[in-house]
Amino acid sequence: MINIRRATEHDKESILSISKTIWDGDDYIPLIVDEWIADRKGEFTVVEVDGEIKGFAKFTVLGPEEYWLEGIRVSSKSRGLGIGKEITKYYIDKAKKKGYKSLALSTYIENYESIKIVEKFGFKRTAAFKSFYKSGKVNLNISNIKRFDRVTRVEEVKHILNSSEIKASNGYLSFDWTFMRITEELVEELINEGSVYVLKEDQNIKSTIILSNKKAKGKGLSISYLSGEGYYLDGINFAFSKYLEGGYDWLLFMCPDIQDIKEAAYKAGFETYGDYQTDVFVYEYI
Repeated sequence: MINIRRATEHDKESILSISKTIWDGDDYIPLIVDEWIADRKGEFTVVEVDGEIKGFAKFTVLGPEEYWLEGIRVSSKSRGLGIGKEITKYYIDKAKKKGYKSLALSTYIENYESIKIVEKFGFKRTAAFKSFYKSGKVNLNISNIKRFDRVTRVEEVKHILNSSEIKASNGYLSFDWTFMRITEELVEELINEGSVYVLKEDQNIKSTIILSNKKAKGKGLSISYLSGEGYYLDGINFAFSKYLEGGYDWLLFMCPDIQDIKEAAYKAGFETYGDYQTDVFVYEYI
């Protein structure tokens, strides 16, 4: 018998036991399990089969009527029992009861079973990105980094709301593996957090970058947005400098499918998970 309920502190050992079998033991769940259990706005959910925890997932509230699904995991010995389908249906029903404008998730290209399940339930792919990451040391000549200044007023960067880079991202900003629709209110929030920077030449903005640790799984930093044709490499090198300065464990960049930006990311020394043109997909329940 399958039972779905909110996770408690007593479930932690079982949750971590399942997590150890994911991604060769390199799963991020141990970094955020306490935070997820404590989240009362959202819901960290476990799935029991005959009284034993066999899977779990997270329902996160991004904003009014905006929900995000993440961390769907099923015990390797319990796959094929329909656990992934049950928890997906549970969250769809939960979102419907709450009333929703958006119910979304992201997944890697090789998560074939997850993609099959969410598409079967009516989720539609709304955006695709190329994931780049860097951890450890970076070979960077700090003296060559161009100066980016913090933005203090949303009026300075309203142009990004309709930029070609945002259009290529279908309106999303990325925060780790979480994607949020750009709004003037969100940009203003990021400005207040000190996360938005611009590069100016002759008083004209040439590049805009958003660097944020919002939604990070552990001590990570994300390039949430980058614009400025001809200045992409400057923006990425600035991001590397902030990554080093802040003592972060990794830098993540969900890059829109724009060849010039991807070439700059490769040139800067970013690493990738594979040779795919795009490898991270955003799905929304339609």
